[in-house]
Amino acid sequence: PPRNPCFYTMKPYLSKLLKFGYLNHTNGIALEVGSGDGEDAKALEELGYTVEKFDKKEGIDLRDFAFVPEKYDFININNVLPFIKDKREVIESLKKMAASLKKGGVLHFTLFGINDAWATKPEMSFWTFDEANTMVDDLVGKCVIRSSEEYVGKTMAGDQKYWHMLRYVLVKK
Repeated sequence: PPRNPCFYTMKPYLSKLLKFGYLNHTNGIALEVGSGDGEDAKALEELGYTVEKFDKKEGIDLRDFAFVPEKYDFININNVLPFIKDKREVIESLKKMAASLKKGGVLHFTLFGINDAWATKPEMSFWTFDEANTMVDDLVGKCVIRSSEEYVGKTMAGDQKYWHMLRYVLVKK
């Protein structure tokens, strides 16, 4: 099935980050959390990043990953955090990732909003935009992109669903 680029890849956001000068470490080290089919990792490699990646399907869980302080220039965690039920665990994971960024490093992540079609699933976490913004403002870094996007698109299984995506890009000070 055709892919919805807003869901499957963060490539359009790489263009924005390059345009506005937030990605100036294109020969740096990137971490792809929840790498899936590797599409985002490929986009980062095309920019010149050395990419480390892991995925739960490989037996590595985000909550168990040993983040190294100030190692990465870019961390991407696209459509992973919503599958952690406990919002406190989401926040702790984001804090670990932020601490593993070098100064000037970039963190891109997504959450699911409360209008998402899956919002009734108790094993997942869903955020209001205000709630997510407050959480993001408490993280280390300057938020350079924050958006709430709602659209009909395809799931990885090819089913159609209503998406409510909250997308953030932080730059570590």
